[in-house]
Amino acid sequence: ESFISPDIPKNQQTDSIINSEKIDPDLYNEISNNLYQDNLLISDALTPSISKSINTVCKRLKIPSKSVQAFVYPSEQLQACCLAGSLDKTILRFSSHLLDLLNNEEIEFVIGHEIGHFLLGHGNINHDEKGAHIQSFMQKRFQEISADRIGLIACKSIDRAINAMLKLSS
Repeated sequence: ESFISPDIPKNQQTDSIINSEKIDPDLYNEISNNLYQDNLLISDALTPSISKSINTVCKRLKIPSKSVQAFVYPSEQLQACCLAGSLDKTILRFSSHLLDLLNNEEIEFVIGHEIGHFLLGHGNINHDEKGAHIQSFMQKRFQEISADRIGLIACKSIDRAINAMLKLSS
C-alpha cells in the first residue's frame, strides 16, 4: 500500500502518483544484499547521526522508518539516489563526500528529497510520445521540484534547504 493518499488525481502535471507495480521481493532482497558488498549500511550502531536524521525525517513525513534502508558508499562525487523497491520499501544511497559536506539539518533535506522521489513514485517516464525528449526533461524537472518540496517539509527550514542546495550546486 502506498503512503500517499489515493485521492490525489493521477493526471496532475506535478506531484502526481505514478502507478508502479511492486517488484519481486526476491529481486528487492538481491539488490539490497548486493549493496552490502560495496556500501556501508546506515545504522544506529555504525552511523548514529545519519541514522537519527533518517528516523527524524521518516517521523516528519509520517512513514515507518523500517520502510527505508540506507547506505553510504565511498565517492568524491556529490550523489544521492533512491531505489524504490516497492510501494512500501525504498533503498537510499549517499556518497561519502555528500555526507561530509552537509551538516545534519542539511542532510535531512537531502534525505527528504530522496524519500520524496519514493513517495511520489518517480522513475517511470513515458517515452512513447512525439517530443518525448522534451517531455522527459520537463517531467524530470517537475519531479525534482516536487521532491524538493518534500525535502523542505523533512528539514522544516527553508534556510537549511537553501544551504543544502547551494552547497550541492557550487
